[in-house]
Amino acid sequence: MAAYGGGTVSTGRRTAITAGGLVVVLLLAGCTGDARPPVDTRSADATPLPAPEPEHTRVPMWTPGPTVASEQTVRALELSWPDGTPVEIEVVAPAAVVRAVEGEDFLPFASPVPSTTWPLAVLGDGSMVVRGEQIATEDGERWRDTMGLVGPQVEEPYRPFDMAGVVPGSESTSTLAGTVAVDGQRSVWTMEFEADDGAIGWQVLTADEDGAVSVVASSAEDWGAVHEHALGGPSYINGGPAPIALGGRVYLSIPLDDAAMSSGYGWMLVSRGLVDGDTRVEEVGVWDPVATSDAVYVRGESADGAGDGMTEIRRVDGDPVLLLPAASPMVLDGAAGEWLVLSSPEAVLAVHPTDRRVVGVGRSTPTDPESPGAGHASGGSDLVVWSDDPYAKHGSTHFVLDPDAAAVWGLPSLLDDVVVNSHGILGWMESGGPGRSVRYVRWRS
Repeated sequence: MAAYGGGTVSTGRRTAITAGGLVVVLLLAGCTGDARPPVDTRSADATPLPAPEPEHTRVPMWTPGPTVASEQTVRALELSWPDGTPVEIEVVAPAAVVRAVEGEDFLPFASPVPSTTWPLAVLGDGSMVVRGEQIATEDGERWRDTMGLVGPQVEEPYRPFDMAGVVPGSESTSTLAGTVAVDGQRSVWTMEFEADDGAIGWQVLTADEDGAVSVVASSAEDWGAVHEHALGGPSYINGGPAPIALGGRVYLSIPLDDAAMSSGYGWMLVSRGLVDGDTRVEEVGVWDPVATSDAVYVRGESADGAGDGMTEIRRVDGDPVLLLPAASPMVLDGAAGEWLVLSSPEAVLAVHPTDRRVVGVGRSTPTDPESPGAGHASGGSDLVVWSDDPYAKHGSTHFVLDPDAAAVWGLPSLLDDVVVNSHGILGWMESGGPGRSVRYVRWRS
């Protein structure tokens, strides 16, 4: 994002000189309005003119430019801490956003991922979970996604996961749904499938350190045994849940039936042990579950009815950490280390729930007036990434926020997407690049 430059704007007899976010207005001598007052040629003993009324001398000194307006938008967000104290946001001004410089802010490194695979996540040892090429089933008309590991060394070959017997049917087609969650050396993801008999469903899968895949949860389960209002089986076959993983457990949002929906409790959060299968209903009537490095958080109604007209961000099985208006467009997008990531079309926020610190930056207007607007932000192990114009025809400018340093950079070229953000590693697709080429860098913040 370029800093807003200086310039001169003339309005009537007023001249406003701008420099960055500073606006100085010079009033021409004797000017008390939009027209120059007449010259008084009367003699000294003439009756003096009455002084003008105060409202006649009030001239607007300046109009907020894009920089000031953006900062005001972020500061105007009506956020408060659980005790009612207003949140003071550390605003990163647009003029403070700098373009990242290779060699200073990041260092490229050799691609560890073959061009025939697609990066999805980074495990604790630096190896990458990748999606391999789709392979044709025996009838040649349907396809299956393959997944596996690459690295952590560049020369290590692609090692596919052992998925034998996992997806139902010998000729079923399956596709990756959403993103891959990581818990140490374990990866967790959702696959949607169509089996030989035409059945459609989803499975939440996990791969251990040896690459052996097992089923964690599926649409075929009797979710009514977990919660009386839960939808499951044939009633819940489209759009499998996006899992998050932490502390040896996977967390899933499962929809509830119409009776629960009419009471405002449309979803429940279920957790299940990745090894022992222990299942718990963690929360009911919540949405947007995300995991920081040490806890799972959700957005939901105030548990004690306090804060009329407000919703809360709270730790699962714990206390609320942030209050925001129920009608707020802010979405709980993810996490970056210990920071929660929230975004709206106007702002991106990083919230530290224990230090009570909030860092925010305003978002720019899409270049295409027909664009649906800004997309969601996403977090990694330490950085936040987003694009303010994700549907631009020739690639978008992506931004990187380091919440600890309260610093924001614009990546140096137009990108199609940032596909990896973990352990200080970014992987992005440069617009117009060959095929699915991804450039990998280590961030130096």
